[in-house]
Amino acid sequence: MKTHNDHHAEQTLKDLITELGMTQREFSQKTGIPEITINSWVANKRMPKLDSAVILASNLNCSLKTLAKSMGIDVSKLPND
Repeated sequence: MKTHNDHHAEQTLKDLITELGMTQREFSQKTGIPEITINSWVANKRMPKLDSAVILASNLNCSLKTLAKSMGIDVSKLPND
């Protein structure tokens, strides 16, 4: 059986934003992060700095570990929260 966290582990950042029922533009307005910046993260052209990652995770209602997984970062060696 999959847990809520397992479900997030398979998702991309774009999926997490879409799951909120928002476009990247709407998510940008909600977070105050420029849309072009969010677009670059979704396209895996850039990675957010830690302070921005905290804002993202908070607004996506997910852990930093889930956020990192959604961006293709290997977090297998990190302890569970």
